[in-house]
Amino acid sequence: MKETEKIYLDQKGYQQYLQEIEEIKERLNSNSRQKSSAYANAVGDGWHDNFEFEEAKREELKIMGLLRDKMEGLNRIVIIDKNEKSQNGNDLVDIDDYVSILLLMPDNETEHMVFRLVASLSTNRDIKEVSLNSPMGKAVYGKKVGETGKYQVNGNDFFVQILAKSKELTKDLENNDLLKR
Repeated sequence: MKETEKIYLDQKGYQQYLQEIEEIKERLNSNSRQKSSAYANAVGDGWHDNFEFEEAKREELKIMGLLRDKMEGLNRIVIIDKNEKSQNGNDLVDIDDYVSILLLMPDNETEHMVFRLVASLSTNRDIKEVSLNSPMGKAVYGKKVGETGKYQVNGNDFFVQILAKSKELTKDLENNDLLKR
C-alpha cells in the first residue's frame, strides 16, 4: 500500500488498528527490558562484543519502524459505515457482504470465488475474507450484482464479475450453484 493511499476501515477495524499499535508498543517495551538486561549482565563495558545486546538493538530498530508506519497510517484512515442503500435490500456490494464472483485472469482462466468483504485488518480463518483496501476489494465495493469490476496487479488486468451477494453465507454461494444457472 502506498504511503499516501487512504486506509478504509469500519469502526471495528479502527479499534483493531489501535490495538495493533498498543501491541507494538508493548513489544518495544519488552525489547527494551531485554536490551537493558543484556547490557547489565555483560562482562566488561556492557555493549562491546555483546551479541545479545546488539540483537536487541536491531530488533528495537525494526519495532520502531513498524510503530512509525502504524502511527503514520493513523492519518490516512477513513472510517466508513455500512451503506444505507445496501441495508435495504439493494444489490450494491457493501462491507460484511458475502460475495460470489467470477474472476477472469490475464491468461483467460476463470475462477469462481466466494468471500466476505471486510473493512478490518484481521481475517476470519473459516471463510475467505477480502479487505476493502485490497485491489479486489476496491473492484467490487459499491458495485451492483451483475457488474464487472477491474483491478491491476503487477501490470496484469483482472476482471471481477459480481454474480451475487448476501448478508449470510448461503449454500448457493458456497456450492457454485450460481454458475450452473
